[in-house]
Amino acid sequence: MRIIHTVHPEPRWRKAIETACDKVKKLPMVSNVSFVIEPNKPFPVPGLNPDIIVEGQRSKSPITPKEGGLVGREKMGFGMIQLILNQPGFIKHHHARPEQFKIADRFKLQIYIPREYPCPLGYGILFVREGVYEIPSYPNIMKRKPGIGYWENLSHFSGDPTGDYPDGCMCHNALQSPQNKPVDAIGLIADYLKVRERDFDGKEGERNDQGFDQALYLVYLENREMFNKAIADHKPGKEPGRKRPPPPPPKSKREPRKRPPPPPPPRR
Repeated sequence: MRIIHTVHPEPRWRKAIETACDKVKKLPMVSNVSFVIEPNKPFPVPGLNPDIIVEGQRSKSPITPKEGGLVGREKMGFGMIQLILNQPGFIKHHHARPEQFKIADRFKLQIYIPREYPCPLGYGILFVREGVYEIPSYPNIMKRKPGIGYWENLSHFSGDPTGDYPDGCMCHNALQSPQNKPVDAIGLIADYLKVRERDFDGKEGERNDQGFDQALYLVYLENREMFNKAIADHKPGKEPGRKRPPPPPPKSKREPRKRPPPPPPPRR
């Protein structure tokens, strides 16, 4: 069935974004929520908007409208809700030793909203690599291999080809639902970072198509109980990647003032 996308009047579109942002602010696991609305700028997410250029090149295989891409749809205008998701998650795994991993306390999310919203958001919900924040290391989250061209589209863990999906997006059936709202998507994403059993249900992928990295999916499948416990037991501390300031130098102890020797006794 063909999905028909409608460009709503700008006041209605703005109101829908403001309402979505207000609902997001009420979530207990988020902070630093803000939003912008840009009706006269192109939708900026590469792969979704086929006109966006990265490293001098457009996407050769842009995401289809069925998956949330803007081919043949309105590309001008977008809203963006930004927030900090205060949910620990993995940012690094060891290939040979799954018990060796790195966990971040929180993540930065940006939710890009097309001009046709309300509509499915799909791959427009992005984790952002910026400053101290990293993209999580999970099979259903797009994370490119560092040090290569953007459009080579190799996954960071196994180096498998992934397609022209935007960096930091999440591949999950529930995010493609026409009923999806930002507030629902954030709750789903926070639960996914906890490594729930329902999200890693077997090698056949009854409820999970193994995402962008099948090798990493198998690591999660074989170690999901250990990973789930590691997240549950994690105690948030410093922000990811940020070094603790050095301790202040110890206070110098004042030496006690020496008393002058007593005067000699008087001569008789």
